[in-house]
Amino acid sequence: MYQAGIYCRISREESEKEGTYSTSILSQIQMAKDFIDHHKDIAIAEIYADDGISGSHFDRPEFRRMLADIESGLISMVIFKDVSRLGREQIDTNYYLGKYFPEKRIRIVSLLDHYDSAAGTYDELLELKTLFNDLYLVDTSRKIKTAIRTKRSMGEYTPKEPPYGYVKSQKTRPHLEIDPPAARVVKRIYTMYLSGCGCTAISRSLNEEKIPSPAKYKKEFLNTGYAWNVGKGVWTPSAVRAILKNPVYTGAIVLRKTDKPSYKLPYRKEIPPEKQELIPNAHDAIISKEDFGQAQQIRRRNRV
Repeated sequence: MYQAGIYCRISREESEKEGTYSTSILSQIQMAKDFIDHHKDIAIAEIYADDGISGSHFDRPEFRRMLADIESGLISMVIFKDVSRLGREQIDTNYYLGKYFPEKRIRIVSLLDHYDSAAGTYDELLELKTLFNDLYLVDTSRKIKTAIRTKRSMGEYTPKEPPYGYVKSQKTRPHLEIDPPAARVVKRIYTMYLSGCGCTAISRSLNEEKIPSPAKYKKEFLNTGYAWNVGKGVWTPSAVRAILKNPVYTGAIVLRKTDKPSYKLPYRKEIPPEKQELIPNAHDAIISKEDFGQAQQIRRRNRV
């Protein structure tokens, strides 16, 4: 008797929540149950549902729980709707289908792909489907980047949190408006830096006067729901440095601050300020372009 684990997944973009699981998750579960009803040698051991999670990676809580149950011997079979539900990233999906599951002697059934490992070995057709699924991720990533770039080129500030010194406009969303109390601190930081003070000296001065750090200010004074729950809420040289190198204070929108070499990689490379593409005059400036440019020259000279 096979002890089957039913694995379901749907991304956040695909998901429309209804109750505990989205409608699509429920339909995937029902498809697997219908299959099991026609096979007397299969029993349901567990259901794993990653609802609202991308298939571009395998760091998913329910998928990890399923692997743990495989390692402990709780399940001997995995059923899913189709290969894209297991994952859309080609290399790791093929690893699990072609190596991990066979080595663990786990029977695999992909319903819409009409694939049952008990009836044959891993075939090339599934590898082709994983390639198409991977291309779908590439296309989706490209479309998202294009949409964000278009919005920013129109002067929209797309990140969730506005930078210290600004708030999201209540009249012209999602544009930025100057937040006077914080903007005064930003101006002071530039004035001190241009007069010869370093980032450490600036942060020490702000702390001595008990001026709230950006994170603390957003959470306790703006009441934005900012999730600040680490550190002591004090100014640090790195916080000062981040303000000094951010061209948004000149009224510009940055099209890209970082570059991700591949959607498969978890890290991003920071693009140097001098190489960033800007949309000028998107909102009111706190710092003049001249003062910002002079600050960048000092930073390059001091290598900070």
